[in-house]
Amino acid sequence: MILDANALIDFHWLNEWEWLEDSYGPLFVSQDVLDFDKLNERTKETAIKYLQPIKLDTPEMYNLFSKYSREFAPIAIADCSTLAIAKHQKLLCGTDDGKMIKICNKYQINYTRTLRLLKEMSDTGCKTVRQVVQMKNILIDPNQRGKYVHPKILTEWQKSL
Repeated sequence: MILDANALIDFHWLNEWEWLEDSYGPLFVSQDVLDFDKLNERTKETAIKYLQPIKLDTPEMYNLFSKYSREFAPIAIADCSTLAIAKHQKLLCGTDDGKMIKICNKYQINYTRTLRLLKEMSDTGCKTVRQVVQMKNILIDPNQRGKYVHPKILTEWQKSL
């Protein structure tokens, strides 16, 4: 699995790396995500501890990167890099970014979203429903992660538990 910046930040807040590694390891991140200047140092340190960085290093990866950046401009370099690596290496992409999901759907890149991973924790008995709801609350609380998730998506997700 390769994580984009959003998924990396989510799991940094949740600190559920052991579960993610056991369920989806090995875990990767694009070097471009680590080089992204808006990622704070603590999150970068977490990424370096739990994720293996991958650089664009083949002509095929660069071609995919160029294709996605042209077709879906404007798109962040880190996002394009993550997608190119996911496609080339056949990795599951962890993202909640709408533009990235659009690209994943168009180019048959498998992806998963954070709420889907939380549901899986509950479904497999790793966490209780109450625990995953608490984790969701950490993510959306403006005083904590502050992630925006559309209320309809939150309602549907809660019903699915």
